[in-house]
Amino acid sequence: MPKVKVPEKAVLSQIIHYLKLKKCLVYRMNTGASVSEYKGKKRLIRFGVQGMADVLAFTKDSTLWIEAKASTGGKQSEAQKAFQKEVEAFGHIYILANSVDAVMDMFEGRGY
Repeated sequence: MPKVKVPEKAVLSQIIHYLKLKKCLVYRMNTGASVSEYKGKKRLIRFGVQGMADVLAFTKDSTLWIEAKASTGGKQSEAQKAFQKEVEAFGHIYILANSVDAVMDMFEGRGY
């Protein structure tokens, strides 16, 4: 039986819902750019950091960065891999999750 592909947006929604149930402080992190106009001048406004994970969550004793991917076929970009190395060097937890199960497994493994 073929696997049903769960879109990244749905995986992300499930992860955020689960983290809130676990009483985490949860932030959806957005990255990108927007062009706006102010006093007749166009401005490019960038937000976030290239490669930044989709979710930042805090437990009482850990900082979690979670990159959500579709259930099948989702892969990290080189910028996402670099971001992962950077936050792990600071002792933060990074989870590459193609389902909410990856986050649940981390919580169970740490006894949260």
